[in-house]
Amino acid sequence: MSNREFEITYETIKKIYDEFKKERVSPYLVGGICAAIQARKPLYRQNDDIDLMVDIKDLDKVIACLEKIGYSVADRRGIYTQNRVDLDGKFIPANHEIDCSSRDRQKLGVGIFVYERKDGKVYTHSYARHDDKGGNVICSETAMPEELFDLMYSPQEIEFDGTSVRTQSREYTFMTKARGTREKDKLDASVLEPLIGPDERAKIDRIRKLEHRVEKSKIEIDDKGMVVQETKEPRIDEKIAIIINRMLNNFCGQSHQEQKAHVLANDRIKSILSHDSDLRQIMERWEHTDSEDSVAEQAKKIAYEHYFVDKEKETDAQVK
Repeated sequence: MSNREFEITYETIKKIYDEFKKERVSPYLVGGICAAIQARKPLYRQNDDIDLMVDIKDLDKVIACLEKIGYSVADRRGIYTQNRVDLDGKFIPANHEIDCSSRDRQKLGVGIFVYERKDGKVYTHSYARHDDKGGNVICSETAMPEELFDLMYSPQEIEFDGTSVRTQSREYTFMTKARGTREKDKLDASVLEPLIGPDERAKIDRIRKLEHRVEKSKIEIDDKGMVVQETKEPRIDEKIAIIINRMLNNFCGQSHQEQKAHVLANDRIKSILSHDSDLRQIMERWEHTDSEDSVAEQAKKIAYEHYFVDKEKETDAQVK
């Protein structure tokens, strides 16, 4: 690569990954920078920092590497994970679990996100905000299928300006950037779009389906770092049932078909169905389902089967 316009970003990647190589660790680079790397193009825009996704087993080594080359590490995985407090004591939402800053103007700051594989799932944590009422910190725990994580991140190392790195997958980077509304997101998506063919789109479809299997829990932590309350968020099938029940509060005496007609006539539901093919399939099947279950329970069962049951894998297993 000959374009060295964004010298600090190139030098930061080289310095940290050269040190990682000595310790035989290879965190994933995450964010918009992955678009250029996956497309094998020179950097085309400025980066504010370098973000890494690190296996918790490698975290101590990664931090030691960064400190060795002059970074100052602020580990906020305790009560201030993904947040910071400024010099006046004001609580400010930030972006990383661990922030690594440097006085060396030839190195960008580094943000670290941590993941952990356990029992067939991958767990990540984040802290978002102070609770306006109680003053406690509200955070979340996310558990995703390993298959989803492995589609989101590419295990193959890529040679980038003389440095071997691992990044978010091409498919996941394109998908997330194509969703974005910022100009830099649109630019990143445009860089990858020529490389997104039928195979990549099939992977993106799989990622989107698996995203519905992500389990999230809201956790409230007091100022001593103790868990006060933990609440599991509803799954997608449970959310659908909740919405339908709310819409039918005043229609309990009607037949199932009348209730379904009322839901499907709702303008908001029509709008959602017009651009969500998965939900459209679910509701089309739901409309023609006849069972003794309530209409909300019918929708819940159909949605669960659609999002959580892999018919292709079941068929393969039966054949074997």
